[in-house]
Amino acid sequence: MSRELYTYAMAKTLYEQRKDYIDTFYPFVLKILPDDKSPLKIGAIQSKVKDKFALDIPEHSLKSIITRAKKKGYLLNYA
Repeated sequence: MSRELYTYAMAKTLYEQRKDYIDTFYPFVLKILPDDKSPLKIGAIQSKVKDKFALDIPEHSLKSIITRAKKKGYLLNYA
């Protein structure tokens, strides 16, 4: 199975559980952020998500995902 198929299957499962498209992408974004909470620029996050999961998330969408992740407490002290 290809990486893209695994990624799609995970996203579909998360969407079915949570019923929110933004929530579906938290795991992909959170997984690539550094443990030391050092900030990455949106372009770097976009590139890392694409390289690791074969997902090309637009910058505007990434900003929304990160903003909502902060509000929900998934990202504490992240710039």
